[in-house]
Amino acid sequence: MAKRKYQKSKRKQGVTTTPQKKIKKSKASKPTFYPTFGKSEWINSMVFIVLAFAIYAASISFGYILDDVIVINDNSFTTRGFAGLADIFSKESFAGYFGEQRNLVQGARYRPLSIATFAIEHQFFGQNPGISHFINILMYGLTGIALYFLFHVLYQKKSSHRFWNVAFIAALIYVAHPIHTEAVANIKGRDEIMAMGLALWGSIMTLKWEQFSKLKYAGYAFIIFLLGLLAKENTITFCAIVPAMVYVFRKSSITKSLKMALPVIAASIVYLIIRYAVVGYFLNSESEITDLMNNAFVEMSGSEKYATISFTLWKYLSLSIFPHPLAHDYYPYAIPILNWANLKAFLPALLYTGLGVTALVAVFRRSKNLFGLWFYLVTLSIVSNVVVNVGTLMNERFIFMASAGICLLMAVFLVRYLSNQKFKYSNILAYSLAALIVIGYSVKTIMRVPDWSDPLTLNKSAVKVNPGSARANSFMSTALYNKYKDAPLSDEKKQQMLLASFYAKQAIKVHPNYKNANLMRAGVAAELFKFDNDLNKLLEVFKEVISRRPDLSYVQQYMDYLNDNWPSGELTNFYYDVGYNMLFKEQRKLGPALLYLNKGYEHQASSSKIIQALAEAYEAVGNQAEANKYFQLLQDN
Repeated sequence: MAKRKYQKSKRKQGVTTTPQKKIKKSKASKPTFYPTFGKSEWINSMVFIVLAFAIYAASISFGYILDDVIVINDNSFTTRGFAGLADIFSKESFAGYFGEQRNLVQGARYRPLSIATFAIEHQFFGQNPGISHFINILMYGLTGIALYFLFHVLYQKKSSHRFWNVAFIAALIYVAHPIHTEAVANIKGRDEIMAMGLALWGSIMTLKWEQFSKLKYAGYAFIIFLLGLLAKENTITFCAIVPAMVYVFRKSSITKSLKMALPVIAASIVYLIIRYAVVGYFLNSESEITDLMNNAFVEMSGSEKYATISFTLWKYLSLSIFPHPLAHDYYPYAIPILNWANLKAFLPALLYTGLGVTALVAVFRRSKNLFGLWFYLVTLSIVSNVVVNVGTLMNERFIFMASAGICLLMAVFLVRYLSNQKFKYSNILAYSLAALIVIGYSVKTIMRVPDWSDPLTLNKSAVKVNPGSARANSFMSTALYNKYKDAPLSDEKKQQMLLASFYAKQAIKVHPNYKNANLMRAGVAAELFKFDNDLNKLLEVFKEVISRRPDLSYVQQYMDYLNDNWPSGELTNFYYDVGYNMLFKEQRKLGPALLYLNKGYEHQASSSKIIQALAEAYEAVGNQAEANKYFQLLQDN
């Protein structure tokens, strides 16, 4: 018996027990990425692809919407296919739409990778939104797999349950999460998906480098992280995620943990160099951004800015856990300006201070259970408006990365804590709660996806959730106007145009100088003019709009139309009142004053008051020759 045990033990060591034969060493097995990601895990991974298509399949029939026009439809680089790739990578990301670089937002934008994929799609399929939506869903499912893979490596030394483990539950919650709807259902949101997926795969390669000490894995990580940065700069936050991850889960020294961050740090440096070469600066251009729609804090004091940001951080956290109600628009003032005397600002600041301290302590104590908190706070930092002004107050797609940290915390709570409690039904309670979260999130997402079917539906949902947003109201007005402007005259068209007028006025209440809102106010008034031909009513609206935005070309062109078709003295009075009394005398806007006075002269060259006004206006701008010409005309009359 003892002899058999001895022989069995020797066989395990790869040594034969027969003395006549030479001792042979067994073939050394190749090291595996511990824990292995085997056949069952790959089969599990298909769940994320299936779930992604199950909840987002409806979007395949949707068209282009919102910023898709900037990166796809009307982007001159994208629509050239392969021929546009060089420009996509060598120019600022808005240049293909505007025809030049415009410093509309802080730091400009350089996110060429997703735009390059749109150009490639255009080369093969033309403008086919269905293909683009399909690819978005597929990439989203693959991102779920990447998250599962990473968390599997970090948390699973051995899995006794195929599905009930931290990695699977966290990834499942993530893929089902409704807050990701915008990133997936809006084609332009692909930059979020690609940045997240590539950052996760870069992290996986870093862990392989840490385990095997082979530089090729560091090289792979560098390339993948660089691609992630070219998708969206949020990937730079992994400079803090990676070393903390290695320190906590591999129990490496601080020095080695920092060393493991070299690929992502090097990729970030290369990206910033490329970005600087293309854009010309890092964060700030020489011109200050004063447009409220591109700088949400321009009307706030420093104290008000950070108090308002504090509340938006609370909104991010609450929506990450309980994602209702959802909206795509959080422009001013969907969230009102707050100060520190308001508990809505003060309490979230206290909460986040506590969370920050907890996350730091957890990392230094190598707490695996709280790593999700570090992940959430670090990836949130770059979109929080605390570090960089992102242009708007907040946006749900901005926490596409950060929400993974919350999903991880949920999974840890369910799998590692709740199901291990000693009361009788702890397992059943944990399973039930997990099912409730995944099913509830999935149903909410399925219900949210149709909002992205067309601009009217999307903006209708936005103004319902955030009635204080100037942009949501203005875009709602635009959606109604575009849908009904070419429709024949009918009661329905009139009612919808009146509704469009209401939303335009709501937007103007929030932001009086908002160009698009004033444009819609004028455009809708022109459509309503077709019903009653009440010129005075139309001119009153135009005067109101000109008082705020005399630069609107639409109003100027419409006045040319009226000059040709309405030989009325009312127009002469309008030009004098607007050009002379309002723009020249009251507002001292000499350029616009001359523009409208000249239109008045074109309409009625014999009007002495228009001639007098032109003479005074030209004299005020220093053009004495023109002034003398009109003074002479006045004398001749």
